[in-house]
Amino acid sequence: MSTLLKVATWNVNSLRTRMALVLEWLDTHQPDVLCLQETKVEDTLFPLESFTQRGYHVAMHGQKSYNGVALISKHPLEDPSLGFGNETLPDIFHAQTRLIAATVQGVRIISAYVPNGESPTSEKFAFKEAFYNHLTSYVSAQLATHPRLVICGDFNIAAEARDIDRPEKSVKNVLFTPAEQQWLATFRSANALAD
Repeated sequence: MSTLLKVATWNVNSLRTRMALVLEWLDTHQPDVLCLQETKVEDTLFPLESFTQRGYHVAMHGQKSYNGVALISKHPLEDPSLGFGNETLPDIFHAQTRLIAATVQGVRIISAYVPNGESPTSEKFAFKEAFYNHLTSYVSAQLATHPRLVICGDFNIAAEARDIDRPEKSVKNVLFTPAEQQWLATFRSANALAD
């Protein structure tokens, strides 16, 4: 089965604030799937009608003021799932809306919003590492049942020096530490992912 999908991703940093830009972009570029991060809107307040009027199918996983992910698709979203789907994880992994997946035309599409990490000495940095560990396992499990997979999102890591303005001054800063680069490399290699 050969399916060509145009998939895009956007950390929108508040969907309702940027709704006009998102709709204009959709109308201009016509992707098959748009993965959104940082929607910052509860599901009950999600501007669903603006998308459905244009013929898009929508799956969202949001919360008030923070985080939030969504899939906007020209095609039906099959087998949608929210979060890691692992009830044994600590509550913080369920409280934060950072992961959504669905199958589109036989391709599993995941939209992820990885935690920022704040600073290398903070608890949030440790949470970011734990998130990457669980994300690696989650994607491995998804690949076992969905060998055609695309993961999009905001991974909150500058993978290479070319991804950041002044790498020599940023090595100790969150998003560009050697530890974070290793987490991202492990995530990619463990799942044979290409960027």
